[in-house]
Order: sequence, then C-alpha cells, then structure tokens
Amino acid sequence: MICDWLSAPSSGALVVTGGPGSGKSALLAHLLVSADRVLGAAVPTDGPRPPRGAFDVGVLATGLTCVDVVHRLADAAGLDAGEPLELLVGLRERVQTGHRPLSVVVDAVEEAVTVDEARHIAALLRDLADTRAVRVLAAVRTAPAGSERARILAAFGGTAQRIDLESGSYLRNQDVVDYVTSRLTGDGDLTRYRDLPRGELAAISEAVADKARSNFLVAQLVTRWLTSLSAPPVALDDFPETIGQAMDRYLDSCGPDTELTRRLLTALAFAHGDGLSRDSTWLTVANALHHGHAHTEAQLEAVFQSTANYLMERVDGNSGQPRYRLYHQALDEYLRDQCPNHAPHQAITTALIDALPLRARHRDWGATDPYPRTHLATHAAEAGLLDDLLTDPGFLLHAEPDQLRAALAYTATDHGQRAAVVYRMSFHQHRDLPPSARCRILALDAARLGMRDLQRRFDAVRDVLELPELEWRIRFATGSIRPKATMATLTGHTGYVNAVAVTEVDGRPVAVTGDFASHGRSGGTLRLWDLVEQRQIGRPLIGNVDGVHAIATTELAGRPVALTCGSGAYDGDGTVLLWDLVEQRLIGRPLSGHRGGIRAIAVAELDGRRIAVTAGDDHLVRMWDLVEQRLIGRPLQGHTMQISAIAVAEHNGRLVGVTGSLDGTVRVWDLTERKPIGDLGTHGGAIYAVAMVKVAGRLVVVTGGDEEPLRMWDLAERQELSSPITGHPAGVTAVRVTEWQGRPVAITVGSGSDERTIRVVDLVDRVQIGPPLTGHAKQVKDLAVAELHGRPAVITCVFDRSVYLWDLTERGETGRPVVGHDADIEAVAVAEGDNGCFVVTSSPFDDSDDEEPAVTVRVWDPVSQGQVGSLPARSEGARARSSQYHVIGVAELGGRPVALLSGHYTDLCMWDLADLAPVGSIWTDRGYSIRTIEATEIDGRPVVVTSCHDGAVRLWDLKAGEQIGEPLIAHADDISALAVTTMDARTVAVTGGLDRTVRVWDLAARQEIGRLVGHRTYIVAAATAELDGRPVVVTSDQETARVWDLAQQRQIGQLSTGRDTYTTHIAIAKIGHRHVVVTGDSDDTVRTWDLGTGVCLDELAMPASIECLSLGQRGTLAVAFGPDVAIFSPSLRDRY
Repeated sequence: MICDWLSAPSSGALVVTGGPGSGKSALLAHLLVSADRVLGAAVPTDGPRPPRGAFDVGVLATGLTCVDVVHRLADAAGLDAGEPLELLVGLRERVQTGHRPLSVVVDAVEEAVTVDEARHIAALLRDLADTRAVRVLAAVRTAPAGSERARILAAFGGTAQRIDLESGSYLRNQDVVDYVTSRLTGDGDLTRYRDLPRGELAAISEAVADKARSNFLVAQLVTRWLTSLSAPPVALDDFPETIGQAMDRYLDSCGPDTELTRRLLTALAFAHGDGLSRDSTWLTVANALHHGHAHTEAQLEAVFQSTANYLMERVDGNSGQPRYRLYHQALDEYLRDQCPNHAPHQAITTALIDALPLRARHRDWGATDPYPRTHLATHAAEAGLLDDLLTDPGFLLHAEPDQLRAALAYTATDHGQRAAVVYRMSFHQHRDLPPSARCRILALDAARLGMRDLQRRFDAVRDVLELPELEWRIRFATGSIRPKATMATLTGHTGYVNAVAVTEVDGRPVAVTGDFASHGRSGGTLRLWDLVEQRQIGRPLIGNVDGVHAIATTELAGRPVALTCGSGAYDGDGTVLLWDLVEQRLIGRPLSGHRGGIRAIAVAELDGRRIAVTAGDDHLVRMWDLVEQRLIGRPLQGHTMQISAIAVAEHNGRLVGVTGSLDGTVRVWDLTERKPIGDLGTHGGAIYAVAMVKVAGRLVVVTGGDEEPLRMWDLAERQELSSPITGHPAGVTAVRVTEWQGRPVAITVGSGSDERTIRVVDLVDRVQIGPPLTGHAKQVKDLAVAELHGRPAVITCVFDRSVYLWDLTERGETGRPVVGHDADIEAVAVAEGDNGCFVVTSSPFDDSDDEEPAVTVRVWDPVSQGQVGSLPARSEGARARSSQYHVIGVAELGGRPVALLSGHYTDLCMWDLADLAPVGSIWTDRGYSIRTIEATEIDGRPVVVTSCHDGAVRLWDLKAGEQIGEPLIAHADDISALAVTTMDARTVAVTGGLDRTVRVWDLAARQEIGRLVGHRTYIVAAATAELDGRPVVVTSDQETARVWDLAQQRQIGQLSTGRDTYTTHIAIAKIGHRHVVVTGDSDDTVRTWDLGTGVCLDELAMPASIECLSLGQRGTLAVAFGPDVAIFSPSLRDRY
C-alpha cells in the first residue's frame, strides 16, 4: 500500500499507527533505507520496494519540539524558516517554482518533548500535506480513546490515509517469525544460529514470536539477548513475553556488569530533550539516581560500547556535541519504573547543581555542559525545587529562556514568584541576548519593582560575566508602569500597533496584530503571534497601503482567516483584505466600496454564508459575502458621523447588528432584512465601543465612549439596565466581553492619551473586579481575549509598537516599587557636584479643577534610591494647562546646584536642589514657549541660553535675573535642538531646526559664524564637547547622527548602528580617559559611543520608548521611559 501511495501523483499524508513494538519504526526505517540511492542496494527484499530517491528527509521526533521539526524540514528543502507558517509558505512557493513535492518521513511523533508538541507536529504535517507541496509518511503510537495522547493522532485530521499495523490486515505472526529468523541468521561474526538445522532454528523463531504476541520490539530485544548467549537456549517455553522481561533478560546476559549497565541506561531514561552527552553530566545523573555509586568514565565507555545498538545519537546544533537517548520510549518507561530512587528529579536537580564549578565564589553556569542550562529548570520544577533555584541569579542569566519560561508556571513561594515576574517582564529580550546583557535587563527590572535584594544579587555576579569595557550599572528606577499580571511583551512592530484579534492556527491560540505606517515605510504590517510560545510567527505581511485600523478573524473552508481594514488616510478609500493565516497570503481581491477609512468590522454567519459587516468614515454599514467576495445589497444608512464600533449576534432567530458612532448614537439593525430597528437611548459623547453578551438569559449591549462610562442595555427592550458603570476617568475606547469563572465580564480600555489601564467588570453585579491592570508604557489602542492553559488572557496593543499578554488570574502587587509620575516624563536633568547628585524630572500634570496644582516636577536621589522632594508644577499665578513646566536645565549658582524650570509661556524659575527652595525667577513676556535650556558662562557671568518655538535664541543673566540683549533670530521656525560650547575663547551655540539646518552662533557678538550642511531631515538633537583640544558637536536627524569639527565646520564622523533606527537624544561626557556619546535611539536602546573613533561601546535595551535622557558631569546617566526614570552609574574595566 505504501509503495502504491508513493506512486500516486498527489498523495497527501499517510499515517502508520500501532502500539509499542508493532513495527512502525522498523517499517519506516526499512522504507527509508531501501529508497536511499546508496544504501538501498544492500537491502534484500523480494516484495515491493520504494523507488530510489523516494524520500528527501527522515526525522525522528523523539525529544523534539515542533520548531525543531520545522528546522530539520527547512534544512532539507534549502529554506530559511524558523516557524511552521514560514515553512508552509516556503514549501508552497518551492513547488510553484518547479520543484517536485518534498517527501518526508517522520517517526515517533508521539515521543516529542511533550504531548502538546507532538500534537503541534502532527498538525504541522497535516497542513504540509494539505498544501500538496509535501508528501508526508508518519508513524504514531495508538492510545486509548479520550486520552491526551489520542489527540496526537486526531491532529492529523480526517483526510490523512492510515495503516493500523495491529489490524487483522497486517497483524500476522509469521511476519514476526521471519523477522526473528532474519535477525538470528543475519550478517555478522556469530554463525551458530546460521549453522543450526532448519527445524531447530524454526522452533526457536516460532517460540520467540509466540511469546512476543506479534510485538516486534519484544522480538528484537529477545533476539539481542539470544545472540549474546554462549549457546542456543534449550528450553523454548521460557522466552520473555513483555518489553520489561526482554530487557531484564538482556541485561542479565551482561554478566557481572548487569547492574552497572542498568544504572547508566537509567540515567538516559530520565534525560530530557536530545539526551545526555558522553561526559561527566551522564555520570552525575547516574550517580544521583543510585546513591552510593560513583561511576567512572571507563565504566561509561564500556557500557556505551556494549549497548550502542540501544542508543540513538543526535548532534547538538549549537555545541556540535553528540547526545544520546535510548532508541525506544518503551525502554525509557520501563527503566524509569524500575529506578530505585523514589525522588529521581530531586536527586538529579541537586546533583547537577552541586557539580557546577565555582568562580569568584559564584556558580559558573557558563562553564558547565549545556544540559543543565537547558533542562535543569524542568527537572527542578518536577522536583518542586524550582523556587530555590531561582534565587541563584547566575541560573536566570544562563538558562535557556524558552525552557525556563515554561517552568516558571510552577513557582510556589513568594521569592520564586518575584523572580518569575522579573524574568517575564522583559522575556522577549532574553532569547537573543548573551548572559551579560540579560544581567543588566534583569537588574533594571528588579529595580523597577523595588526588589533591591534581587537587584543586588544580579550586581554580585557581574564579575564572572564578559562585560563591555564601559557599561551602565543600574542604581535606581521608578516603577509607575510596573506590570501586575503581564505574561509577556511581544515586540517586532515598527509602527504604532492599532488593532488586534485572536484565533486558532493548528490548534494553537494566535494573535493577529496590525500597525500604522511608520518612519521610512510606506505601509503598515500585519503580524501573527504564537501566544503559547510568545513569539512572532513568520514574516510581517504588508497589504493595507496606509496601515491596519481594524481586524477580525473567522474560518473559510475550514482554514483560519483574518480580515484587515485600511484607514484610507493615503488613498482616500479603505479596503478589506482577506488573509489565509496558514499560508500567510492574500485571498482573492480586496473588498472595496467604502469612501474613506474603515473603522470597525465584525464577522458572522447569515443563511449559511460567512459574512463580514463593516463601517467607517462614510457613515454607512456594508455587508459582504466572504466566499464570493462581493457586497450584499445596499449600504445601511442612519448615522451622521464616523461609525467607530460594530457588534453582531443572533437574536430571536435573526442576525442583529449594533453600531456606535461619533454622532453619539447607538443604532440597532436587522441584518437579515437589512433594515434599521431603532436606537439605544441617549449618550453624552462619541461612542467608541460596542459589544453584545448574554447576561442572565438576556442579550445585553455594552457601550462606551468619549467622556462616556460603561453602559448596559437590554437589546429586546432597548432600555438601559442600570446606572452607568464608572471606572475610566475619561471614558471607554474599547470593550470585549468574555466569561470568567462562569460569569460574563467586560474588559475595557480607557479613553485619553494618559489612560493606560485595563479594567474588568462583572456584568451581573455591575462592579469592577479587582484593581486595574497597569503596566502599559503608552496609550492602549485595542484588546482581544483568549484562553491560555485553561486561564483567561488579554492581549493589548499599545501606541509604543508593543503587544502585551496578560493573565487575568494574577492581579496582585509584586515587589515594592517607587511610584513617581503618572504621565510620560517630558524632561530630565542631572546635577552632580560637591553637594551630591540630583535627578530632576517633569511630566504633564493632571488637568483638574483643584485649587492646588498637581505636582509633576520631582527630584530624585540615586544614593537614597527615592524621591527627595517635589517642586510646584506651574509658575506662580499660572493656572492654564499650557503653563506647566516641561523644560529642565541645571546650573551651579554660588556653588549650589540649581534647577532651571520653564515651559509653555512661563517664567524661567530657579530652585536650589539641595534645599528644595526657590532662589529666583526671570520674568519673560510669555509671548513664546521655551523649548531647550543650556547653562554656560560669558565673561565670567552665569548665563542661561534658551531656544524657543518662535525660532529665537535668548540669553539670560542668572544673577541679575534679566534677559541679555535682544533675541537672536536663529531659524525661521521652531528650534528643535540646542547645544553650547566654547570655541577660540568664545561662547558659541549650535542650533538645529525644523528647516533641516544646523547653525553656529557667536553668543557674545550675537551673529551667525557658520553652518553645518549634510542633514536631510529636521534636526532632532545636539550635544557638544571638546575632543583633543578642538570643539566638536554631535547632531542627529531622523536618519543619521553626525560628528562635526566646529572650527573647520566639516563632518569628521558618523554614529551608525547599521539598523533601521535613528537617534532622538544625545548627551556627551568624559568617562575614564575618553569622551563618550550616549544616544537614545528610536529602537528603545541607549547606546554608548567612543566620540573619537565612532565605535559603539555598549548597548542597553530599555523597557519602553525613550522620552529623554541626561548625562551628568561625573557620569551619572538618567533615562526616562514613559512615566518612569532609571538612573545608572558607569562601570569601567581596568583597561578602559
């Protein structure tokens, strides 16, 4: 049958099933070797055989993950694919370019690293076969109906052909007899069975087969035992009947080394993944499982040579080191059952830890075999020892991230859960970073959560890490955006993420997210995320010209599909695109008809047809047949402004739609008849959110909007059910409904740029459940709901290019974070000198009607690790929101550190930072807004230089408290960058503007003395220094950062990352014996550069977008991200 299947033009998948020992592996191995162009000639067979070259690759799935299988198949096909969907697309394109379908053999699918991974492998093979770009032959062990393992075979679907080797068609005792005879008389030095009389040999073979009950594995083990005997057996009624008996009989034949062999093979039976390497780790595990035994390398080598036929070898892709496992899972199961140690994983965990070498009094995880770094977390979790292991910071730095993340679900103690929270906070960064970089990220996250003990432990292991010559050590950080229930942060989007939906692909929960067009790109992207593995699937998909505004998911022809809506910002007309999520490609033609952007979409079934309902800027509701990809009837009219939300549901046998609009109305539509039904009450503002859910047997509509609380409406009566449910201070922009703990709940996003919380509302009792979910660095744009590991999860997309994954069941506070600002920090400055070090930050204040202005200027002390005071948010007498301080400079006045504060149309105010007392102010005419403040000296006088939105540079005498001279008109428009330095004994200013020019000014002479030409976009930042006795300035635009010689007015260098990023903030200081440039870049990374060479010395990934940074004269670095600030000190290597 298999040979006939191979010759068919379009074969799909063929699955060979049967219990342990039924011959699945032997059959597949025979076919694979017979088809080999070199080995096939040596395979004797009288029956059908596959054609030479029939198979392209064979994979043994034992101990593998689905991604491992993807990598092996991609390598065989010559493709670069790391995820299942990438492989599907690549193989499909491969066939379209003229290649024949790839022929794949996969054995032991059920022996993958976990049952879930085995199921994912089966689903992958099913989807590969369905594309007709791959021919799949697989073997899977049968399992009892309803069991977890039974789902593996079910994952192949109903289209795969099957061969059950235990069915009457294939289960023949004579086959086992022939198999035993062949093994006993095969090639080799042993001739005694070949020399036996035919009748005597047949009697032995028949006796073995009768006892084995047609089980090839038992027969194989027995023949191995028989060939090890010094003479053929006399008693033929005493052959083993089970795998265990056969294994025991073989081990008994090992003579005095029987127990030694059993002990060393038992170590392999407990190994995870690809197994153990032939070194001390194997011995360590064996010693742990068998107390009182100290196995040697010589013993290991002897057992290895004598049992090599029982082992399978895999070469580790990273280390190149071979690893070994027993060749059949049934042998693992038998030896584990026979192990005398009643706490095997506890013994293995303890022994592997104790075997670690020490360096500088710390465990040197980097010097050990890869096995503990990869699998110790799993052993520890099985032993209940994971929490203790997590107290070792070196382990957190060196452990394989994916394996550790999976194990973190089993923490049980407070300290274990704290370590788990810290690790998860930036898990998306750990995968691709070395231990030294992980150390700094984990130390920063511990500081954000106020876990100083954990922060100190990470600092303590730095001496055993390979760190750069100069790197930044965290001293203190605030935790305003600490996540209370974050499972993961998913990064990869380069534009602002605006929409999210969830579905299942291959039985795994997947999030689909879309962004807007971003810097340097003409269109938005669609990305898929595996929510279990917490990583991106495949490549970004580009379709909607101007970005993705809304997403819905459904199924067409049994395949998951996403529908994305464009906003029409560039081409004027929004379209709906259909995407096949398995093959990651567009389906058919765009659905066009809306004038303007499409803001909302929902999917449903109407009269047996899958439909989509869309609405947007043109105030109309349209319905689409998704199979035929055509408009259904005429648009529904009624709204007078943009429609921003849609929900659909079945009600009394009819399909009903509810829409919310910026016109403040919520309308109900009969979608079956395509006619209006009525409105839902009155609302005080624009409606942004609509959902429908059953509550106490009634279909209820949930609405929210701008300055609108959450409201509930009885759809049938079209009446509000109760008073509004308050929570978000500025209203609701998105709502999703789901069931949690058996009750309907609404999950809501607040309105307003400063609203970053998610709230959960019980719709039965109409009250908020628990505290809000906090941790977003920017405004939340959309959310979706999924189920992960049987627990409710929320996926949020945020205006900082990130996607967040939340566990609703974990809502408690972790750590003792220092909370500071509520809104994004707009300015930061570092003042350090003999009076100490102070970091000053400011952010917009809460626009309230309180008589006392909210405090938004805060002063931080890195030594005491906390806030030491606050300054008034506004200058005296200013009450308008526009009068807040958003610009900070620092100076020294009379030997005292002084903060210089200004902002929109405010005076320039001065505060003594040591005493937190005002020391004066400079009156301005408030006809302009100060943008940048720089302190310097002119002719010995302390002077402040300011740049303003009116394009002017102004000078201020700090002691006299007055402006010096007339404004210097530097640019025709806004000045976006300012730096001050000395050149040829003159104080000069360097200004950059929106007009893309960089100009140099003599401040005493009050005249322009040069221009720096080369930038192609507007200037973002500038900083000055003296390098080898000559003044230099570093400037950046939205493309490059350039280094200029001010005296010669020419470019002498460039700071280039070689990536699609640009510098938004610059600071320069002398640290050690050389000047360094610190840049805050658009990819949320702080980079440190050697000013003289332009070499990047260090990269430090930040948790969110960098708002601003400041570098003190003695090297203290303050970086603001969102509403938080982190303060670092430089750490220098000896050679620096």
